[in-house]
Amino acid sequence: MAGSIVNPYEEVLRLKRSVDKLFESMGTETEGSDVRMPVVDLIDEKNEILLVVELPGLKKDDIKIAVVDNAVTIRADKSAENEEKKKEYYYSERQYSSFFRTLPLPEEVDPNSVKAKYKDGVLEVRFKKNENKKREIKEVKVE
Repeated sequence: MAGSIVNPYEEVLRLKRSVDKLFESMGTETEGSDVRMPVVDLIDEKNEILLVVELPGLKKDDIKIAVVDNAVTIRADKSAENEEKKKEYYYSERQYSSFFRTLPLPEEVDPNSVKAKYKDGVLEVRFKKNENKKREIKEVKVE
Protein backbone atom coordinates (compact mmCIF):
# COMPACT_ATOMS: atom_id res chain seq x y z
CA MET A 1 0.00 0.00 0.00
CA ALA A 2 2.63 2.49 -0.94
CA GLY A 3 1.35 6.04 -0.81
CA SER A 4 -1.92 5.27 1.04
CA ILE A 5 -2.81 7.33 4.10
CA VAL A 6 -3.40 5.43 7.34
CA ASN A 7 -5.78 6.95 9.86
CA PRO A 8 -4.15 6.36 13.30
CA TYR A 9 -7.54 6.62 15.05
CA GLU A 10 -8.93 3.77 12.93
CA GLU A 11 -5.85 1.69 13.69
CA VAL A 12 -6.32 2.24 17.45
CA LEU A 13 -10.00 1.26 17.20
CA ARG A 14 -9.08 -1.88 15.24
CA LEU A 15 -6.51 -2.81 17.88
CA LYS A 16 -9.03 -2.17 20.68
CA ARG A 17 -11.61 -4.44 18.99
CA SER A 18 -8.98 -7.18 18.66
CA VAL A 19 -8.01 -6.92 22.33
CA ASP A 20 -11.68 -6.90 23.39
CA LYS A 21 -12.29 -10.08 21.37
CA LEU A 22 -9.25 -11.69 22.98
CA PHE A 23 -10.48 -10.99 26.51
CA GLU A 24 -14.04 -12.07 25.64
CA SER A 25 -12.75 -15.38 24.30
CA MET A 26 -10.60 -15.97 27.37
CA GLY A 27 -13.73 -16.22 29.51
CA THR A 28 -15.68 -18.48 27.17
CA GLU A 29 -13.12 -20.98 25.88
CA THR A 30 -13.87 -23.60 28.51
CA GLU A 31 -17.08 -24.29 30.37
CA GLY A 32 -16.98 -23.31 34.04
CA SER A 33 -13.94 -21.08 33.58
CA ASP A 34 -13.87 -17.31 33.65
CA VAL A 35 -11.09 -14.72 33.39
CA ARG A 36 -11.82 -11.18 34.54
CA MET A 37 -10.04 -7.89 34.86
CA PRO A 38 -11.05 -6.43 38.23
CA VAL A 39 -12.15 -2.83 38.67
CA VAL A 40 -9.36 -0.65 40.06
CA ASP A 41 -8.80 2.86 41.38
CA LEU A 42 -5.27 4.24 41.32
CA ILE A 43 -4.90 7.27 43.61
CA ASP A 44 -1.80 9.44 43.66
CA GLU A 45 -1.45 10.79 47.19
CA LYS A 46 1.22 13.15 48.50
CA ASN A 47 3.83 10.60 49.62
CA GLU A 48 2.35 7.37 48.37
CA ILE A 49 0.23 5.72 45.71
CA LEU A 50 -2.93 3.85 46.72
CA LEU A 51 -4.33 1.07 44.56
CA VAL A 52 -7.87 -0.12 45.36
CA VAL A 53 -9.01 -3.33 43.65
CA GLU A 54 -12.45 -4.97 43.86
CA LEU A 55 -12.03 -8.75 44.30
CA PRO A 56 -15.33 -10.05 45.69
CA GLY A 57 -15.64 -13.57 47.00
CA LEU A 58 -11.94 -14.29 47.42
CA LYS A 59 -9.82 -15.22 50.39
CA LYS A 60 -6.65 -13.25 51.04
CA ASP A 61 -4.57 -16.39 50.40
CA ASP A 62 -5.97 -16.51 46.82
CA ILE A 63 -4.39 -13.13 45.95
CA LYS A 64 -0.88 -12.70 44.55
CA ILE A 65 0.78 -9.28 44.14
CA ALA A 66 4.03 -8.59 42.29
CA VAL A 67 5.86 -5.30 41.78
CA VAL A 68 8.24 -5.32 38.82
CA ASP A 69 10.03 -2.22 37.60
CA ASN A 70 7.37 0.48 37.71
CA ALA A 71 4.26 -1.73 37.45
CA VAL A 72 2.13 -3.87 39.74
CA THR A 73 0.43 -7.15 38.84
CA ILE A 74 -2.55 -8.44 40.80
CA ARG A 75 -3.60 -12.04 40.21
CA ALA A 76 -6.14 -14.19 42.00
CA ASP A 77 -7.40 -17.69 41.29
CA LYS A 78 -10.62 -18.98 42.79
CA SER A 79 -12.16 -22.40 42.58
CA ALA A 80 -15.36 -23.78 44.03
CA GLU A 81 -16.87 -27.24 44.06
CA ASN A 82 -20.43 -28.17 44.80
CA GLU A 83 -21.35 -31.80 45.25
CA GLU A 84 -24.69 -33.24 46.27
CA LYS A 85 -25.37 -36.96 46.73
CA LYS A 86 -28.89 -38.25 47.17
CA LYS A 87 -30.36 -41.67 46.88
CA GLU A 88 -31.97 -40.83 43.53
CA TYR A 89 -29.27 -38.64 41.98
CA TYR A 90 -25.74 -37.26 42.10
CA TYR A 91 -24.91 -33.61 41.28
CA SER A 92 -21.42 -32.17 40.91
CA GLU A 93 -20.34 -28.70 39.75
CA ARG A 94 -16.95 -27.02 39.55
CA GLN A 95 -16.18 -23.36 38.92
CA TYR A 96 -12.86 -21.65 38.25
CA SER A 97 -12.28 -17.90 38.06
CA SER A 98 -9.12 -15.91 37.52
CA PHE A 99 -8.56 -12.23 38.14
CA PHE A 100 -5.59 -10.60 36.47
CA ARG A 101 -4.51 -7.01 36.04
CA THR A 102 -1.16 -5.29 35.43
CA LEU A 103 -0.98 -1.55 35.96
CA PRO A 104 1.84 0.89 35.32
CA LEU A 105 2.44 3.11 38.33
CA PRO A 106 2.46 6.89 37.77
CA GLU A 107 5.70 7.36 39.72
CA GLU A 108 8.66 5.29 40.79
CA VAL A 109 7.95 3.48 44.06
CA ASP A 110 10.03 1.74 46.69
CA PRO A 111 9.24 -1.98 46.17
CA ASN A 112 10.29 -2.76 49.75
CA SER A 113 7.62 -0.45 51.18
CA VAL A 114 4.56 -2.07 49.58
CA LYS A 115 1.77 -3.00 52.02
CA ALA A 116 -1.48 -4.75 51.16
CA LYS A 117 -4.73 -5.20 53.08
CA TYR A 118 -7.79 -7.22 52.00
CA LYS A 119 -11.17 -6.82 53.66
CA ASP A 120 -14.77 -7.37 52.53
CA GLY A 121 -13.81 -8.00 48.90
CA VAL A 122 -11.65 -4.89 48.56
CA LEU A 123 -7.87 -5.02 48.24
CA GLU A 124 -5.86 -1.92 49.16
CA VAL A 125 -2.21 -1.77 48.15
CA ARG A 126 -0.07 1.17 49.30
CA PHE A 127 3.23 2.10 47.67
CA LYS A 128 5.59 4.68 49.12
CA LYS A 129 7.00 6.93 46.45
CA ASN A 130 10.71 6.57 45.92
CA GLU A 131 12.17 9.61 47.66
CA ASN A 132 15.55 9.16 46.02
CA LYS A 133 14.13 9.94 42.62
CA LYS A 134 11.79 12.90 42.26
CA ARG A 135 9.89 13.36 39.06
CA GLU A 136 11.34 16.14 37.00
CA ILE A 137 9.29 18.31 34.68
CA LYS A 138 11.24 20.13 32.08
CA GLU A 139 9.76 22.53 29.58
CA VAL A 140 10.94 22.02 26.05
CA LYS A 141 11.09 24.98 23.74
CA VAL A 142 9.52 24.38 20.35
CA GLU A 143 11.67 25.66 17.51
